Amino acid sequence: MNFFKKIFLTIVTLSIITSLSIAFTGCPTPVTEEPTPTEEPTPTEEPEAPVEFKAAMATDVGKLGDKSFNDGIYAGLEKAEAELGVEIDVVISEQQTDYIPNLTKLTEDGNNIVFCAGFMFTDAIKEVGEKYPDTYFAGIDIEFVDAEFNPIDVPNIREILFKEQEVGYLAGVFAGLMTKEDSVDGINSEV
Repeated sequence: MNFFKKIFLTIVTLSIITSLSIAFTGCPTPVTEEPTPTEEPTPTEEPEAPVEFKAAMATDVGKLGDKSFNDGIYAGLEKAEAELGVEIDVVISEQQTDYIPNLTKLTEDGNNIVFCAGFMFTDAIKEVGEKYPDTYFAGIDIEFVDAEFNPIDVPNIREILFKEQEVGYLAGVFAGLMTKEDSVDGINSEV
């Protein structure tokens, strides 16, 4: 029984690590197809200029180095810069009152998309996103709802959420397998 418990713990641990790795991965590697032979361009044709794409992030007050969402977003931006040639920008927020000015600056600097993390950005993203419909905003771990919890539909704003209940389930299974007692402590809300 103890052997099977260790095997199961190993599998659960690897699953959690894999899930977290996938969650914090930036842009996927682009798939390239084999080029088909084409005719030589005539001398009067000029090659198209590469499409410029600018992506940015505004950190929350946790700043870079938080080993959480800010670092995950930044890692994804760096990967997009290295692999896709995306121009990136990062603005550090010292306090919550910096959110709207920082988002406005990143938008006015011509970024195509701006990433932010954490529920404290919710109102700032809604306010700036409605003023600048040509810039996309991605809110990590932010749910855009009104006072009655109805989804708010702003075309250029997207929420990126993860299934917290699944992480909680895996943590509970892991705790149950690790305990030597008949119970596991927890923090529960009364429903």
